[in-house]
Amino acid sequence: FTVNTHLIELLRRNGVLAWRWNGKLEDLAVQAFHAMLIFVFQDGEDPSTLTEALVDCQHDNSSCAQMNLAHLTSLIESTILLNVELFKTNQLLITALHQCIENIKKTKRNVVRYGFEYNQLESALGIIIAPEENLDHWRGKLRLYLFNVKFTKVCSIML
Repeated sequence: FTVNTHLIELLRRNGVLAWRWNGKLEDLAVQAFHAMLIFVFQDGEDPSTLTEALVDCQHDNSSCAQMNLAHLTSLIESTILLNVELFKTNQLLITALHQCIENIKKTKRNVVRYGFEYNQLESALGIIIAPEENLDHWRGKLRLYLFNVKFTKVCSIML
């Protein structure tokens, strides 16, 4: 049994995208907290109560909050795009694994004889399918978060 190069390339690509996705989520968490601090303390009457996050924006906290919300919006949007790319790559990987499994069934009439490879592919398929629901869940949460940040940005301009 040999694994085709297309499957290996899809596995690598999926791994790289998953690594980037985790990094984006980490960046998003830090930036979201930073933006929240700036937004919450933008109208602080006593400058000494502001956090270190406001050091660069001491004179105009409102525009600093707007800049941070705009940056956060951009980061959420790019994270959503990466989520979609990872989801598509995951789908391609699932399809490739299904094809490998079907090839074993067709060409190796005796699946029991090739049981180890078959079981390994079945296990890999189970592992790859598991994140599907999580990616879909995160995509929905990120879209809701994006809406909330955009709404906050618009409302804070009007205040």
